Amino acid sequence: MKTKITVLFLFIFTFSSCNNEMEDTKLNNFFDSEFKSMLIEYPESGTYMGRHDNNDKLTDMSLSAIQKRHNNTINSLEEIKSIKRSLLSESSKINYDLYMHKLRQSIRGFEYMAYLMPIDQLGGIQISAANLVGVTPFNNLEDYNNYLSRLEALPRRIRETMMLMSKGIDEDIVPPKVVLKSVPEQIKTQFTSNVEDSPFYDPFTNPPESISSEVTQKAKEAKLIISGKIMPAFIELHSFFIN
Repeated sequence: MKTKITVLFLFIFTFSSCNNEMEDTKLNNFFDSEFKSMLIEYPESGTYMGRHDNNDKLTDMSLSAIQKRHNNTINSLEEIKSIKRSLLSESSKINYDLYMHKLRQSIRGFEYMAYLMPIDQLGGIQISAANLVGVTPFNNLEDYNNYLSRLEALPRRIRETMMLMSKGIDEDIVPPKVVLKSVPEQIKTQFTSNVEDSPFYDPFTNPPESISSEVTQKAKEAKLIISGKIMPAFIELHSFFIN
């Protein structure tokens, strides 16, 4: 009799453990998918994390892209709900709860349209674009080609910032003036210096010796992009603020 009870207990324990492992695997696969999507949707985050697959891109901040990401968040919430929390291991339950909270907070926060206030004196494209250069790798020609692609994309990103702020003005969703006080001067620093002194040109001043000749040619391309596209875009952004 004791033997039968022991066997039954072992069967129940093994069955329960298998269910836990299956549900944990589902959750881990879900997290993996979410992480990969984040790297695609927010390429700059990948750069900061040392994941360089999308170093040639910048986040799309058009209204349609923002709405699409919001819809994806709603879909993610429904997907994680399909995972049976009761079958998860204790550690996975914590991860489940934390991510569920994050998704719900994001969905609730979307209605306040904070994305229509993309700039203040502590952050925004006038600060983040130059800061990104400092964490970008420049070890080979592919790194430099990726960087040139990002430079080409920066004026679009600046225009999207102005579009969001214009929409914010229309919706009466604007930051207090006090948090914008330093912004015009911050923007101004991005177009009043010589191209060679711009933070966007800095990667071309001391390239790896093994590719220095090739980088010299790419430096010419960078100068044209910075002087002909990026600086004018920042000038337009500055005018938007002061007018």
